[in-house]
Amino acid sequence: MRHAAPDRAATIQEGRAPGTPKSHLNKPPSSRVRVQATHWSARSLTAIEAPQPVAIDRKGTGMKLSQRRFRTWLRGKSNHSLGPDFTWLWLGSTVSGLGSVSAMAAFPLLALSMRDSPVLAGWVTTAGTLPPLLLQIPAGVLVERLSRWRVMQATLIVRLASALILLMAFLLWDEPIGVLLVAAAVEGTCTVFYGTAEITSVPRVVQHELLPVAIAKNEARSQGSLLLGRPLGGLLATALSWATPLLSLCTGLAAILSLQMVDKSPLGGSMGMKAGMRHALKEGLAALRRDRFLRNVLTICVVTNVLFQIIILLFVVLAREQHRSALFIGAILAVSGLGGLIGSSIAPRVFRIIRPRNVILFSVTAWLALTIVIASRANAWLMVTAWGGIGFVGANVNVALALYQASCIDTAILARVASAGTFVTRLSAAVGALCAGYIVSSYGPARSAGWVLVVMIVLTGLVLVHRIFLPPEPGTECLVSRPHPREPETAWEPQPAGAGRHL
Repeated sequence: MRHAAPDRAATIQEGRAPGTPKSHLNKPPSSRVRVQATHWSARSLTAIEAPQPVAIDRKGTGMKLSQRRFRTWLRGKSNHSLGPDFTWLWLGSTVSGLGSVSAMAAFPLLALSMRDSPVLAGWVTTAGTLPPLLLQIPAGVLVERLSRWRVMQATLIVRLASALILLMAFLLWDEPIGVLLVAAAVEGTCTVFYGTAEITSVPRVVQHELLPVAIAKNEARSQGSLLLGRPLGGLLATALSWATPLLSLCTGLAAILSLQMVDKSPLGGSMGMKAGMRHALKEGLAALRRDRFLRNVLTICVVTNVLFQIIILLFVVLAREQHRSALFIGAILAVSGLGGLIGSSIAPRVFRIIRPRNVILFSVTAWLALTIVIASRANAWLMVTAWGGIGFVGANVNVALALYQASCIDTAILARVASAGTFVTRLSAAVGALCAGYIVSSYGPARSAGWVLVVMIVLTGLVLVHRIFLPPEPGTECLVSRPHPREPETAWEPQPAGAGRHL
């Protein structure tokens, strides 16, 4: 039961928790009072038990758990470890992601080295991107039906077998084109299933208050894999044809061994097998459509993905006009990945400064300022720096979106919602890449940059109007997990089985 403020103050001065009898202080340390803090979430007020018992002595030197958590949040780091399960899962995903990105970057280059045909390289690229795009939403349903640990293990085994077959094909034949096409499709499909299972596993192996740190580390890992994997794949493809499947073989084996160290019990399926596939898909899409924050973020991501694909092509065209080398073009594109790596690493501290409901407005405003720098074409180095800033802001948006989904979406439909969101963003990037060529060739680099700037100004204006005249999205407080300023604390004593606990 709750205690009045005067009684609470008196008991804390005396060195005991509210509701604890004085005689309880004379008991041995093993039976002392444990402090239990409550935590506000978007759905309900739930109780989170302290990881370690906190003994309150007569001198009142014990610090309140909520105060310690709040000070930890202010420092932007946690005194508690993310746990061995997350560590092993993160290590396995890092190794697996590096091998997958390297392979997807190397496959088109290997096709070019075989036949010197851009058409064949395009078919290999399509084989690696089209099946994953079509299977993105069904992957969320299957991940919720099955054990997430088994899904990740199965995809790693399939990728390992595919890499072994491709390695043998390169050693036995000169041009294993068919095997390369199948390997690209298998690689892309396994990446979708593994990624969906891994993303929805993080909230199950990490404490709720440590989710911002865990998700930021996951985003940093993804950005680092893109930053290092693409040049590594190009280097291996130009050096030895069989080096790429050999790397995939080694990384897949290391990821399997790392996954063996993760506890399987919290990663089971959350949906029964009775629900039909069509009903499950409709339920996930309906949940995505009802959530106003997710709708707003995904709409902004769709528009900006198209605009950023145009900017990428503008960089390539301008570099070719200035007779820059291919290495210079690759370095420009890599700057965005470097900015994303830095942005995801400090995302929890950024969310500490910016209120959750202002994340969207801050991101779009920053993108507008950076787009102005790029569209002005005043200085090449300023343009490259601005492109890195776009990656920095984009990583923070990715972390905010993943954190909101992990904190505020029901775990029973989390995989379906995350898969639907990923499908929308990837489809918009593919459509943007297709349209960018027509836009730049029709209007030229200068007018295309101007149109990109105009669309970005309109988008920023709409977000600003939405922020001023509409109420904040419900549940955005989940973006930062911190104790509520009025968070009550209560002490409790061990009770017999079946006895109720009153806060």
